[in-house]
Amino acid sequence: MLGVGTSLTYLSNWVLATGRHDIGLLSHTWSLSIEEQFYLVAGPMLAFLLARRFGLRALMVAFLSGVALVAVSRSPDGKGRRRWSASTTGPTVAPTPC
Repeated sequence: MLGVGTSLTYLSNWVLATGRHDIGLLSHTWSLSIEEQFYLVAGPMLAFLLARRFGLRALMVAFLSGVALVAVSRSPDGKGRRRWSASTTGPTVAPTPC
């Protein structure tokens, strides 16, 4: 039961680091734990550093520009198809100029 709980909370790397417990078949989730902990720390830290360097207004403009770009790239092209598909084979429909 310890393995399931630590894997669901992304704490299995800390349990394995202590060396006191074995989480059994879920011991491979240590790398996922490290990845999720990185994203929990890196995102806010990057936002803080960018806001400090360029100002909060510039950070908000960059964020909202990214959101708008994603929204436009995923919007239908009038025929019900997306403008761009990020698949491994490339675009399914060529991007059209606005």
